[in-house]
Amino acid sequence: MVQRLVTNMTAMQSERNQGSLVAGIQAGKWSSLLRVAYQVIAARPLKGHKDGVTSAVFTQDGLQIITASADYTARIWNSQTSAELLRLTGHAGGVNSVALSPSGAQIATASADYTGRVWDRKTGQVLTSLKGHTASVNSIAFSPDGKSLVTASADVTARVWDAQTGRVVLTLRGHSSGINSAAFSPDGRKVATASDDRTVRLYDARSGRLILTLNGHGAAVNSVVFSADGKHLLTASADQTAWLWDAATGREQLTFKGHTAWVYSATFSPDGTHVLTASEDGTARIWDRMTGRELHSMTGHAAGILYATYSPDGRQLVTTGLDGTARIRYVQSGSALTTLAGHENAVFSAAFSPDGNRVATASLDETARVWDARSGRQLLKLTGHTAGVLTAVFSPSSQQILTTSDDRSARLWDSHTGAEIRIFLHDNWVSSANFSPDGGRIATASGDNTARIFDTQTGQLIRQLRGHTGGVRDVGFSPDGERVVTASEDGTARIFNTRTGAVDKVLSGHTDRVRSAAFSPDGKRVLTASDDHTARLFDAQTGAAVLTLRGHTDRVRSAAFSPDGTLIITASADQTARLWTHSGQQLVVMRGHSDDIRHAAFSPDSKKIITASEDYLVLIHPATIAGFYDFACRALRNLELQSGPAAEVPTAEVLLLLNSCPK
Repeated sequence: MVQRLVTNMTAMQSERNQGSLVAGIQAGKWSSLLRVAYQVIAARPLKGHKDGVTSAVFTQDGLQIITASADYTARIWNSQTSAELLRLTGHAGGVNSVALSPSGAQIATASADYTGRVWDRKTGQVLTSLKGHTASVNSIAFSPDGKSLVTASADVTARVWDAQTGRVVLTLRGHSSGINSAAFSPDGRKVATASDDRTVRLYDARSGRLILTLNGHGAAVNSVVFSADGKHLLTASADQTAWLWDAATGREQLTFKGHTAWVYSATFSPDGTHVLTASEDGTARIWDRMTGRELHSMTGHAAGILYATYSPDGRQLVTTGLDGTARIRYVQSGSALTTLAGHENAVFSAAFSPDGNRVATASLDETARVWDARSGRQLLKLTGHTAGVLTAVFSPSSQQILTTSDDRSARLWDSHTGAEIRIFLHDNWVSSANFSPDGGRIATASGDNTARIFDTQTGQLIRQLRGHTGGVRDVGFSPDGERVVTASEDGTARIFNTRTGAVDKVLSGHTDRVRSAAFSPDGKRVLTASDDHTARLFDAQTGAAVLTLRGHTDRVRSAAFSPDGTLIITASADQTARLWTHSGQQLVVMRGHSDDIRHAAFSPDSKKIITASEDYLVLIHPATIAGFYDFACRALRNLELQSGPAAEVPTAEVLLLLNSCPK
């Protein structure tokens, strides 16, 4: 077994430098490498809560995660399998916070029902109820010795409790608005509180004496934690920042700036070198604690992220969101792929510029955006549409961008300045548009059951293409510009003559709506994608079905040829993109998104694949042996080899893969 793996690794290293993508994958030597690499970068969702997930904590061994939710429950999950193990029920309001005792035997929860509770972790039985607050209890935390609890409440008090009896030991007053968070210092001698009054206060945990007031945030302070040595405080605020403070002097030492909405939580990494923040802007971000530099941004939730925290070993983190899920991922694993993050709603389309240096994206947040394809930096935001933007493509010259929208229009933009040049109108949503090969014409597809051809320069309508009995979802020119292919909700694709507008061929066979249609680079075939879970190849001359690509387990949203026509990429609601040979052999299943993938396409040089998803993210994947190899090495460096999702792959094999990577 080991000798075979060593032989495979030697061959893989050689293929990385000179080999064929198809030949290497067909030989089977890359299957384990790619399967594990994509498994590592994919966020593993914990699904089951019926409302926003407000808080989460790992157990000390990292094998379980405890979540709190606005659905009135807290739940215990297996962090490796994502299976729900136990449900804690009894609160009469949303559960705002959850904490684990130092021994790991008890769980504490804070609720909007004005109470806190202490539970037996094994049985789920309530051990103690904390009653006395007169408004929502927003957070709860154990003291380092596990004997006390501190709660923060909207009733403008924090309270210290005996964890065993539930008796109030101390009431901390002084804030002028509700308190959102409270935490003990590592030695248990102090309590820090964070409030809507924009301040943080530090109290003596025994006497309740106010030691220090920290001022500086420009809005409500949502969370506060101590550093492991107790010398610093970290706060998160509705002013879109997190701050690092000197706990002895109350002076601000560093500001973490970059979020575009409320920052709900901030915490230190276990080794103290990084800061992790969670925000209403839908991102969790990792920062360098010493410099304040943003190192990595993560999305994946379909709404704001309420909380983020590390596993005890620092290798994984969990995020919780308003979308009712918690998501587990390996720390920094997302850096294995270039990620375009910034859209505030589902991304429906992504396309490279003809030179491959830029990417245009379209989103339901009513914007299109232009990005640097190498760095992932946003270059431009195109605003003007009054509804979701469904498509964005570059002109053949790269000088213009064409977008389509639910607002019944397609719009032409200057790709460098973002200036709007022209509007093309339909009688219903416009789902797709493409330039002719010479850029002189534009074809649009609409929910009014037509496709239309316009003159790019004048905006004049040249021709309407009729015949579909349902909305037209996609449209594209043939390589010679003489034909147009359309995809429709009526379950067919059609080929039209651009000169006459006549239907040349009706491509039938799909059993549900057809989402996309495109000519092959030589114009001899048409590739379609459908809600019937398949993609199909048709002969463009005869209209006959040639091949069906099966493997997706949900709707296939798009399908595209590589520029040389030898490969096909499909995108699906099953959260995968799949790479195929033109003869129908599946080569790679690409993961990394946490929601429906709406679109996938190749770069002009065929070396990269881009995917756009309803998780608000765009990912750039490799499409060469060298690219896959480098991607896998980056991903696997974050892998915990002794346990976790990679357990299905022999540890010896994973080690050999890692040992082959550049150091």
